[in-house]
Amino acid sequence: MTEKNTRNGTIIKGVGGMYTVLCRDNNISEFEDNIINCRARGVFRHESITPLPGDSVVLKKDSEETDFVIDSIDERKSSLVRPAMANLTHLFIVIPAAKPKPDLITADKLISAAEGKDIEPVIVVTKSDLDPDEALNLRDIYTKGGFHVFCLSAVTGEGTEVLSQYI
Repeated sequence: MTEKNTRNGTIIKGVGGMYTVLCRDNNISEFEDNIINCRARGVFRHESITPLPGDSVVLKKDSEETDFVIDSIDERKSSLVRPAMANLTHLFIVIPAAKPKPDLITADKLISAAEGKDIEPVIVVTKSDLDPDEALNLRDIYTKGGFHVFCLSAVTGEGTEVLSQYI
């Protein structure tokens, strides 16, 4: 099989058995040429393996006329069921300070799931301009828990540079 019939990449989206793969081939300069939509081989379904966003994969096509298919999945370093993602090192958990009211139960569930898989949770408090007191309260709560916390305002731009530097 020739090199152009094999591509390496990372799944960036999966919906209804169709996967979008961002290829890592260095010889292609156009971003659009690095995106391939494909299906997974049936063997994964028979082995109860579901490809996940974040999986490193090898794509192959059998002939010039056929589309690429996911042929193999590299070993995962980590994975979450909900949200369904693989190979994470950090999970950014976004909590609004206001409008809508912060859902701390969901945030805490995500933190627990991440920590259980050795994924570092990072808390991002948005809309801090709408309720600065609640933003500071959330920052204090999660900072005392030992987490990185960033308070942001899209309106004023406050905090975005600090978060960008962290990333």
